[in-house]
Amino acid sequence: MKKIVIDRVLVDDDNGNSILFSDENKIKDITKDHFQNAAGSKNHMIEDLQKWSVEYEPIRSINEIIFNNCLEPITDEKWNTVIQELPIKKAVGPTGIAYDEIKKAPLEFNQLLRNIIDETGN
Repeated sequence: MKKIVIDRVLVDDDNGNSILFSDENKIKDITKDHFQNAAGSKNHMIEDLQKWSVEYEPIRSINEIIFNNCLEPITDEKWNTVIQELPIKKAVGPTGIAYDEIKKAPLEFNQLLRNIIDETGN
């Protein structure tokens, strides 16, 4: 379990002067107030949301042709280009596999990975 201890807090008053608080109760009050108000108001008028409703409506006219290439197998040229252009020294994603490892992996691994991606529809 992680724990954060706040033993002092620096606050600017209305005149722009910085005040350092170390009283535990005052720190709790200031911290609570900060997190309750930091993101602004949570109350939104429903009328304001209605103007955005069109943006979230399903798209009714999608050109099906744009999906034609999605199910085609990945070509050697495309695969090699993508692998070469992978960034290095990046954090791993949900797979736990770093791009560096894919770039350095043997040909058999890359073929297997490509086959898996092809079988799952890219």
